[in-house]
Amino acid sequence: MSPRLVLIVGGLVFGLTVSATAQTITTVSKDSVAALVATRSVMLKLGTGLTRGFAFGSGGLALPVVPGFELQFSRRWSLYASGFSGIYLFGEERNSFRPERPIGLNSLGYDVGVRHYYNQQKRQQHGRATGPFVGNYLALQTASCWWYKRDYRGYNYEYTSITALWGMQRRLGGHGLLDAYAGLGLWNAQVLADATIQHFWPVPELGLKLSFVH
Repeated sequence: MSPRLVLIVGGLVFGLTVSATAQTITTVSKDSVAALVATRSVMLKLGTGLTRGFAFGSGGLALPVVPGFELQFSRRWSLYASGFSGIYLFGEERNSFRPERPIGLNSLGYDVGVRHYYNQQKRQQHGRATGPFVGNYLALQTASCWWYKRDYRGYNYEYTSITALWGMQRRLGGHGLLDAYAGLGLWNAQVLADATIQHFWPVPELGLKLSFVH
């Protein structure tokens, strides 16, 4: 084989090798990015709704603001934590001893829990939404809360709870999230606002949150 023919054949082989390698790298890169997006494990949330912090009645109207996150650590399990606050807007009963109250924080608290998303494969077979942070779940969580007391001009401890929940979480468009849940828990709450007496009792819990997520 002549040197010229060797160079030509070698050039063709080299060119084909480079082309195939480039295509492989491109495919791997695209697959890696897709896999990374599909297995994204953290969701940041900012929500409100009928949940802890909401109040309406003689104490006026307070709307909750709930920042939090959810961390997926396996295909069906996640950890989550939220802070919550009730923003007092208006309406508290008042008299000569209780003048009009300005807008401000009505309550403060947090919750921490673990979730198990179940029947993911069955939902997928029926064409229902599945994936990270989507589906029906069972959860166990603890929460603590402090309420603002005008007479003391500060926040007093109200309760700590541990609750078993059933819930459903659904995506609403690209950055919306619906979370509805119900459960039963055991609360360690103050019996009297001006005392340190504690009492344990079972308490049901219902909630509906709408959140902006990222």
